[in-house]
Amino acid sequence: MSIDIEITQKGLFKKALAHRTIIADLGYGVYENNRLDEGKIGEEFIVYDKNHIGRGISVVCGRNEKNRVVLRLLNPTCNEEIDALYDMIERICSVWTNCVVKQDDEEIKLSDFAEWRSKMKEFNGKSLDSFLEKMETMESLTLFSAMWQLDMGQEERKEILASDEPVKAYGEWLHRLQEMDIYFAMPRFYKTNDGLIGVYFITENTLSAVPLVPAVPFGLTDENGNPVKIDSWRANFYSITADDTIGDMPYSDFIERVKDGAKRYDGSRIIAEPMSDERLRELLKGG
Repeated sequence: MSIDIEITQKGLFKKALAHRTIIADLGYGVYENNRLDEGKIGEEFIVYDKNHIGRGISVVCGRNEKNRVVLRLLNPTCNEEIDALYDMIERICSVWTNCVVKQDDEEIKLSDFAEWRSKMKEFNGKSLDSFLEKMETMESLTLFSAMWQLDMGQEERKEILASDEPVKAYGEWLHRLQEMDIYFAMPRFYKTNDGLIGVYFITENTLSAVPLVPAVPFGLTDENGNPVKIDSWRANFYSITADDTIGDMPYSDFIERVKDGAKRYDGSRIIAEPMSDERLRELLKGG
C-alpha cells in the first residue's frame, strides 16, 4: 500500500524546480546495495524526516525539473511522515503555481490538503491494523524503510499492539532502529571455483546489525531472471589496526559465536557489539 502523488506543471513558460525546494530541511539520499547513501541525489532519491525516520518518501525528479514530479510514500508509516509529504507538495506548488496535483490518479486542490492529510492519517492507521493482523501467523515481515529494510517480528508486533497509540509506537520503533549509529550488514557476492559465495563483512570496533540467517536481498536475480542461489555464506573480518582483512569463517559459525547475550535489533537480526582486532582473531581460532 502506498500514497502516490503526481505533480505536473502546466503553461508555456515553465519554472525550474530546484531539488532544495523538495528537500528543505529533510534528510535525503539514494539506495546503494540496499542501504541509503545519505547526501546523494539521483533521478530517483529518498527524502526522510530526520526526527521521525519512517518508510522514506521516494522522489522522481530531474535536476531543475520543469514538467513532472512523482512522489510515493509506503504505508503503514508514521503520521509525521505524512505531514512531511504534504508539506513537500505545498512547497512544490508554491513554485509551480500553475500545476495539477493527482493522488492515486484523482486530482486534488491545494485548498483540500488539510482534509487529505486527515484522510491519509486515518488510512495509515487502518493500514497498520491490517499489517499487524496479517502478521499474526508469520514469524516476521519485511518493511522497506528510509535507511534500509526492517523486519518486524512477533516481539515487536506485540509491543505495538499493547500500546494505547499503536501508530505512535510503530513510528517510534521505525525511528529508533534507523537513527542508530550502526553498520547495517548487507552481503556482497563473489563467483569462485566452488560456486557463488555470499560474504558479510565484519569490521573491527564497529557496531553492526547482522542477520541470524543470511539471505539474498529482495529482487536480486541471476542473468536469467531467476532468484540467486548461494552455494556458501561467509563472514569476513576486516581489521582497522592491520588495515586489511584477517580471515573469514562460515557465517553460521560466526553467528553461533556471537549470538549468546547479543541484543535483538529487529525480527531477524541481532546487534554484534564492537570487537577489537584481538577479539576478531580469537573468533577465527574458534574462541
